[in-house]
Amino acid sequence: MWILWLALLLPEIVNGQNSSCVAGSVGAVRVTAVTAFTASVEWGEAAAADPSCDVRYSVCWTLTLSDNTRCASEPLNTTAYTIEELNPCVNYTVEVTATEAGGGEERGNTTLRTLPRSPLFANATETGPGEARVFWLHLFLGNDCVTQFSVTWAGGVGLAPASSNQLTARGLASCADYNFSVAALDAGLLASEPLSAALTTDMLSPVLSVSAADVDAHSFDVLWTRPLDSAGSACSHWFQPCWGAPGAAEGQECVTLARDATSTRVSGRAACSPHNVSVATVSERSSHTPFWLLHVTPSENRTVIAALHVTERTVQSAHARWTPLYEGLPCAMAYRLCWSRQPEGDDPSCVILHTDVTAHNVTGLRPRALYSLQLAALFDTDDVSEAVNVTVFTSDGSGATTQKISGVTLAVSLMILLRVPYFL
Repeated sequence: MWILWLALLLPEIVNGQNSSCVAGSVGAVRVTAVTAFTASVEWGEAAAADPSCDVRYSVCWTLTLSDNTRCASEPLNTTAYTIEELNPCVNYTVEVTATEAGGGEERGNTTLRTLPRSPLFANATETGPGEARVFWLHLFLGNDCVTQFSVTWAGGVGLAPASSNQLTARGLASCADYNFSVAALDAGLLASEPLSAALTTDMLSPVLSVSAADVDAHSFDVLWTRPLDSAGSACSHWFQPCWGAPGAAEGQECVTLARDATSTRVSGRAACSPHNVSVATVSERSSHTPFWLLHVTPSENRTVIAALHVTERTVQSAHARWTPLYEGLPCAMAYRLCWSRQPEGDDPSCVILHTDVTAHNVTGLRPRALYSLQLAALFDTDDVSEAVNVTVFTSDGSGATTQKISGVTLAVSLMILLRVPYFL
């Protein structure tokens, strides 16, 4: 009878030890955080209602499929623990044992895999409008499980093989803040802790084209085509045309214009002096932007002759007179006046005249014949201006031998002129 009373009064006996304090104290062991070298686990709290219970926990971890086991150096009285000095890319089994001072115990376990090692360093550099190069440094040691790298940013993601240490991110917005996240991946796409590289883009797209127009002795227009993203750019920007002598860093002149500008007039330049022209897109953050170079020489305009007339004609001659667009015809070396009979298409005869000359008497023509006269300016670059043409009928020899002509219709011809030796 006294044995029955003893069984009712004493706590439950397990393996000869008191187990009421540890019953349910471990529960499910959970992994709360994991890196390449650490893992944090936690488990259920002790179920002991008796304040006299004294429960301690031990944590041990074992490499999967091996007998290499390590344990926490001291028993714990908490329900969480961080394991350190683990190896990257390795599977572990973690076991937690709850032990009561009277001898009762309970066990629980879980498995985990450590992450690949993170890159040691990451950086991002803008390489052009809408593009950036993301660079990282990864140290491969021993049995490294890294098979590729991932780079993610707002609006994009990219993958690079394990043998690479950089990736080009495209489609970036101008004047925007980006945070590039670089992580190493194993064969199962388990990612390491990411490493970040910050970048603020400031390069705007360069202008699409640049041209010169209305070039005269001392001035010219610079025209450009705005980039496609100009109107929708997220930041304030301007266009900055600059001009100056080729190869001269100093003496460059610039003007800053609004984002909707497409041209500017450059004036007060020395005649016949070459100029390099650049048009840059400039933002409030940028210190260097792409630009387009253009070579312009004032007065090398294709249209330099205002008018050509035949003022008198005879049986065998025609007197031609012309007006230059610019006095003295800057940059031009000479005039070239050519004539040929029409419509037979004879080979033209030509004469080279000094730029001070504005008239010439063409002789040796046939009576009652239609002639085409063509005048152009020759430049020292072997280029020629646009030619000005006029037609005339020679006299038939009846009546007056000399006839004055007025109101002759002029036409501008774009035909390519034949080259002739230069003489004055």
